[in-house]
Amino acid sequence: MSTPDRPPTIALCMEYPVAQMGGVEVLVTELLRRLTTEFRIVLVSDDTPETLASAGLRESCVAHLPWKFGARRPGRAALLAQALSDHGVGLAHFHFGGTYCWDSRWPGRSPVLHLARRGVPVLSTNHLVHPPLEGYCGPHRPAWFRLGMLPSAWIAHLQILSAVRTEFTVSTRDRDAARRLFWPLARKIELMYHSKLDPACEPPPAPGPREPLILNVGTLGLRKGQILLLEAFDLIADDFPEWSVCCLGQVEQDDYRARLEAHPAYVRRRNRFRIAGFTPEAETVATMRRAAVFAMPSLSEGLGLSLQEALYRGCACVGMAVGGIPDLIVDGVSGLLAEPQSVADLAAKLAGLLRDPDLRMRLARGGQEHLDALAMTAPAMAHRHAERYRAILHC
Repeated sequence: MSTPDRPPTIALCMEYPVAQMGGVEVLVTELLRRLTTEFRIVLVSDDTPETLASAGLRESCVAHLPWKFGARRPGRAALLAQALSDHGVGLAHFHFGGTYCWDSRWPGRSPVLHLARRGVPVLSTNHLVHPPLEGYCGPHRPAWFRLGMLPSAWIAHLQILSAVRTEFTVSTRDRDAARRLFWPLARKIELMYHSKLDPACEPPPAPGPREPLILNVGTLGLRKGQILLLEAFDLIADDFPEWSVCCLGQVEQDDYRARLEAHPAYVRRRNRFRIAGFTPEAETVATMRRAAVFAMPSLSEGLGLSLQEALYRGCACVGMAVGGIPDLIVDGVSGLLAEPQSVADLAAKLAGLLRDPDLRMRLARGGQEHLDALAMTAPAMAHRHAERYRAILHC
């Protein structure tokens, strides 16, 4: 409820801790910081008062409700809906890390449904639309098991779509894929880009000489495809002896790092292929502003915030043509696209960039212009969300 002296109360809901800093956490954190003057915000996340204070967010929300991803507690969805209602929430925005998050693999279980039944308007953002036979059970399951589970998961997500006013996706491909998969309610699925870039705080760099460095930023794990980058670099490294690769990002899978370091290509190139792991944001930004090339070899991707940041910071970029990467890279205009999971094509695109400084400069300039055209900044993102919230709340 809102009054002339009291802004409306909304809830921003995610299943992860803010410190995880993936796409979901970055977006929710940016919204929380930027909308506190317009809305009273209740945050739902897997956090404690201490972790919120450490992130500088404890004073940004009027209340915090804990929710742990994957926890099995009878009735917890109804309890969350009750708590949000008790806090006077007039609108709730649930952020899904994937299509079947928020207890939506089975019909009737999601807190989205419980809250909507109480008459509270709900929005959702799906940050990663899974292929039809993925996302609702382990990938190791046999095909017959996944096929058997699909109807239940499909119906459960249709229930989510029927309950929400709108479900946003973060890339054109995800929007189109979701509309095809959930065709009965395709009209409810829209595209809304997100960003953490703020030109007022960090102007884009001026053109100039760059370090002969191929940079990759992202969690170290199978989905991010660093092993493909290693194999591609191994194919061209002898032709470009002055170039090296650096991978920045926290380790998501220890066994994946072990696989990388045991790979024959890594053994050959270990002096020029550095796995740096987690680095402070200031160091990551500084490295991105001096690196000549940025590579995103992901197997799947929502939008690709680190790619967005690399474009803004003047890198010439190459990425696999998956997920939201083609939203950011228009091939030959704002970067280069490689065929999904093709080491040979990625190597060829990298070689083209490494041997042609004029191409790198042209693509770097095109990348910054493309982001401008798409209005991919944090202030613009917050404004788009606030407009949708106000329209629903009639304020």
